[in-house]
Amino acid sequence: MALKRVVGDGRRRSRWHHVIRLYVHVPRVHQPARKTDNHGFGCPHSHRCHVRRARLLPSPQIAGTQHRHRMIIRDFTLTYRDGTTLFHGLDLSFVPGSYTLICGPTGSGKSSLAFALAGCSSATVTGTIDGGPAAVVWQDPAAQMCGRSLLDEARLPLDYRNIDASTGTARAFELLQKVRLDHLPADRDPMRLSGGEQQRLAFAASLAQDTPVLVLDEATSQLDRSARATFLQTLTSATDKTIIAIDHNVDCHLPYLDRMIILGPEGTIEWDGPAPPPNPGDYGIRMPGSSFPTAISNTGHAQAETIDLGFAKLPLGSIMAVLGPNGSGKSTLLRELTRNRKLLRKGIAWLPQRGAHYLLRGSVAEELDGAFPAADVGLATETTTHPLMLSGGQRQRLALARALGDRTRRLALLDEPSYSQDLTGTRQVIDMIARDASRRVTLMATHDTLLIDALATHRLRLRNGEIQDIEEVKGPSTP
Repeated sequence: MALKRVVGDGRRRSRWHHVIRLYVHVPRVHQPARKTDNHGFGCPHSHRCHVRRARLLPSPQIAGTQHRHRMIIRDFTLTYRDGTTLFHGLDLSFVPGSYTLICGPTGSGKSSLAFALAGCSSATVTGTIDGGPAAVVWQDPAAQMCGRSLLDEARLPLDYRNIDASTGTARAFELLQKVRLDHLPADRDPMRLSGGEQQRLAFAASLAQDTPVLVLDEATSQLDRSARATFLQTLTSATDKTIIAIDHNVDCHLPYLDRMIILGPEGTIEWDGPAPPPNPGDYGIRMPGSSFPTAISNTGHAQAETIDLGFAKLPLGSIMAVLGPNGSGKSTLLRELTRNRKLLRKGIAWLPQRGAHYLLRGSVAEELDGAFPAADVGLATETTTHPLMLSGGQRQRLALARALGDRTRRLALLDEPSYSQDLTGTRQVIDMIARDASRRVTLMATHDTLLIDALATHRLRLRNGEIQDIEEVKGPSTP
């Protein structure tokens, strides 16, 4: 099958691009294989789509045998271009239908293992991985969005599987309902969703693939408490699937897991058992009840300079936690504040939700120049490393250090600053935010109760884009 002038040619993408894509992804529409006109198959607008040859192929019938649900790793080693080696002959197997949680400090190789299980690692791989195939929800869900709408994103895997058009559409709507995105317009652009909504959409697309193995790389990191519970209930309802979850937040997985693996430096296995170790803090694991001493006091600001945010006046030294369910408008509120001219004149430190995407320099040392010592960010041994070679948690801390490096700015807007952090990384994030906090007002959009309890002097709650209340913090948080 060949298509003429799909993209490129120096032209702006045309309005009929979606029809071509529908033709590419939906070759199973019930039309004759020989077609004399130039209209795209299934196109309601009579847009032109030049086709030289097309064949309709039946979907392969593969029995759901038990060996497809297993995952066996033998003598497995990963070597990157810079010489970094992980796993060193790892042997690991996952029982069909089991729920395994993989934890470990940032940089221990968890995401590298996920890439390898999905068959798309960029490193040199030795050894074998038997089983699958696997569907993956990646650490950055926005990176795997390829549909033009919610419905398109959930339906594409069904199109690839040659599912009938009407059946595929009905199944896509069912999946959107399962992940609680059915309240949004089906034509909503996935790139306009919040981070948590994108994670739920990526999960829906992974379920649409109907693979025997699901790999979840930090798939709950941006979900609020209610969405996280729904996510895991939906996940565990698929009792025939082998689930491999990679996460720093252990508590939400505890009711469901059959096995817990903790990776150490260079991907070595530090713990492998049916339950967490008796001393999880020694491994940097966040468990229920984990806490840090309060790093900020909400007293003594009466005579301080105030910053007028429009909806509140806060004295310097205040740290406001912006709370609310996924899609309530937390990121939107922070973005709108970056456009306020009065606030811009005072100077704004800005960490967007995908702050690691704005690391543009060639090494960690260049990014940290004049900001924080590398040791305070947990990157003392990575100063010559390119930021893109860091783990997700390391990149997030580097982006935060970069944002807070200019101490003259009077307002800091931080969107999910503790994203993808283990216990040690969260402590480092808290220390970075607390340092020089008395010189500025800080707003942080977060679901992380560790961060809120240790830092927040005020709480702002949002729902459906509206501020519900603003209050001073007087006790433990309830996001």
